[in-house]
Amino acid sequence: MAPMTDDIRVAAQPDMTLVGVVDLATDWHTRTAALHGIPIFAATAEAAAPMRDAGIPVEGTLDDLLGQVDAVVDATPKKIGAANLDRYRTAGVKAVLQGGETHETAGHSFVAQANYATALGRDATRVVSCRATPPPPCGCSARWPTPACSAPPAGC
Repeated sequence: MAPMTDDIRVAAQPDMTLVGVVDLATDWHTRTAALHGIPIFAATAEAAAPMRDAGIPVEGTLDDLLGQVDAVVDATPKKIGAANLDRYRTAGVKAVLQGGETHETAGHSFVAQANYATALGRDATRVVSCRATPPPPCGCSARWPTPACSAPPAGC
């Protein structure tokens, strides 16, 4: 499968380049990404062979990708992102984790309209999910913004 473009830009973000997607599945999700020219990396060395056997062009492993990026958006199932966070930090790569991870995992929970400024300069944050994630333990019990809690207390 040949890439459709040499330089994949993240939609609506002309200042970002999608370097690759990491997976271990051989399903239609991974195949579709490959068909769109997105480089595919195996989550583990063991996952690479079955992916290649299924016809998915594997560029390398997660560790190979970490050597090429400044940041990772980790959308893995809960607890896997937490397990990967040390790898990201060791590689010097900033990480955005999905809302299934705990607030304590990254030490910060991001809600754009409430605490954008507190996310700047961090090595990791998690994006609060609007459906499944309770707000972080920062003093507000309601989802932000509400009349009672327009923004989390400083440091959240």
